[in-house]
Amino acid sequence: MSASVAELVERFGAGFVPEVAPPYDLRALCRRLGRVPGPLPELPPRIQVRILEPPGCQRVEAVPARVFGVIDGIQPPARVAYWRAGRPLGLVYVAAGCVEPTSGEPRAHEERLLIIVSHLDEGWARDLASGVPIAVVRERYPAELVSAISELHRRLRHRLERDVLEAVRAAGRLVVVDGHLRDVAPGAGAVAGIVKSHVFQYLGDEREIANLGEGELSNPFQLPAVHDGEIDRFSAYLRLHRAEESEWSHGLVRLETTDAGLLEPVAAWALTNRQGPSADPRWPVHLAATAYCETWLRSRIPPILG
Repeated sequence: MSASVAELVERFGAGFVPEVAPPYDLRALCRRLGRVPGPLPELPPRIQVRILEPPGCQRVEAVPARVFGVIDGIQPPARVAYWRAGRPLGLVYVAAGCVEPTSGEPRAHEERLLIIVSHLDEGWARDLASGVPIAVVRERYPAELVSAISELHRRLRHRLERDVLEAVRAAGRLVVVDGHLRDVAPGAGAVAGIVKSHVFQYLGDEREIANLGEGELSNPFQLPAVHDGEIDRFSAYLRLHRAEESEWSHGLVRLETTDAGLLEPVAAWALTNRQGPSADPRWPVHLAATAYCETWLRSRIPPILG
């Protein structure tokens, strides 16, 4: 129950004067906040990108690309047990696969079960493992080991995703991966990535991205390789679902391709593959084909780890 004016005055003092306001129109306020007039500060981009022609955003009108397969990976939470001196031992499972984007038919699959331990417990773990492969890390203290297990778990999943990609790549085939292409090795066949998170800033002025409408593609740009083992790639932002009454990143994905000419056809394919509202909170940016692949991979998790 809301406090009366008398109670508010008593609580905050006689100087408190409540403001009498008309009914709030929060939807209109949010829409205006998304398009604040006047100059906005431009933040420096993290990486120097090269803007490609044509400038400005555009509505996607290309013929959807023909996609051979969609790749995704999973890493269920590690089973962690604590042994000598409180040092953790991690039992981890990872898997990656490729499915046909329309039917969900499996095209390739890799999976690993692994025990991760400190080098101090290697001998004991090998006696225990009963044939399960062992990965030994140099960390020895519990907190360090928990972090090491988590990082190795993540890296192993990423490695399997790349192994599946190399298994299905071939001339004339386009493969889509869930995530970036930074470390994709040059090879036969075109590759595209769908990036769902927006941790890094690539453009100095991101107003164009925030104002993208449903089905619109941002100005394309080229991302240069920064570290050894990375490749140059082409990128653009795509709005899968309208976001006028949501946060700026609602329904927003960033495409990466190995060929600038693939950006719009891949965008058109992504628009035909988007999902509607569902119980999965990722639905605004989670493509249906990726969901097929993930569901199939999760069906293969050993019951003891499920």
